[in-house]
Amino acid sequence: MITINKQPTGIVLDSDISTFEVYSNNTNCFIKLSSNIITLDRLNVPRYNANNAIVDIRFAIKNKHIVTTHLTNNVAIVNNLFDITGAFNEVNGDNIIHSKTFTPFKIMYSDKSIETIRNQLYFAGSPITLSMSSNATLSVPFFNNIKGNIAISLTDNKDHLYHFELLENLDPGYYVFYKDLSLPYSTEALKLKVKGNSEIIKPIRILKNKLNKPVNVRYRNQFGATLYCQLFADLELEEELKTKVYKDQNGSMYTAEIDSSSIISITTGYLLQSELFLITQILNSLLVEIEINGVYRSVIADTKKVTIYKNNQFMQSNKLTFKLNNYEAN
Repeated sequence: MITINKQPTGIVLDSDISTFEVYSNNTNCFIKLSSNIITLDRLNVPRYNANNAIVDIRFAIKNKHIVTTHLTNNVAIVNNLFDITGAFNEVNGDNIIHSKTFTPFKIMYSDKSIETIRNQLYFAGSPITLSMSSNATLSVPFFNNIKGNIAISLTDNKDHLYHFELLENLDPGYYVFYKDLSLPYSTEALKLKVKGNSEIIKPIRILKNKLNKPVNVRYRNQFGATLYCQLFADLELEEELKTKVYKDQNGSMYTAEIDSSSIISITTGYLLQSELFLITQILNSLLVEIEINGVYRSVIADTKKVTIYKNNQFMQSNKLTFKLNNYEAN
């Protein structure tokens, strides 16, 4: 007979440790976990003594392809929530001696535990504040925990309504609000308000930086959402060459091979403490693209460390380095 003493409940992140603790009084049987997820189905559960077993199901959906579906022109759902059902079985050969169903729960895709999930309406996977130019793509993700109507409004610093839409009977899930901005020069700030069972507000600074042209970045956050951001930064592109030189039988030197890679350096300028989470998300992203000459190019983060906090300093500047992916020198 099997007893489940502990199991994941509600919504858990795929990147977090999530365990089942199981008791079996039949020491002559194997314990197997069967579920609707292929990586967990028929999984052997090792016992740590004669009767008890524990299994960690972290990264059960790591290789799932996350699809984003637009519900409206400006709102998309990131299909990163998966229902988990199944049972623990006592197995002897091909025979199931006893089976115990576990309580269904959900796993939310997360490639790294940067931010935890909360059972409330909130801006998940986004810095406290954002900064961008008057012509940018605004993308703000939020998690909706209860089925119901969601009202989204975007206003400027003079309370002029820039965008409004009502989403009726919105299911619990992870969503992204997208908006291509084209603001008048007088706009200094925006306020994104999402109202459901509670109300949340995202402040957005509209910067008029005449020294640095904004660098457009597109990246995938830990929850699988594709987001856009801007860094008012100095961007430098360098070619790094590694030459392999050998001597021939006559003692003359010759070049046998030249390896080249393109290094991108971005000096972020001074970001508010509340905006630094954006840098953490970019550097930990598995998919980052930087716009160069009007084209988004895939890059690999190569930054070793960044400053995310200094006592008595409210703004931080960092130098980020990336390697251009699949780069061919012209």
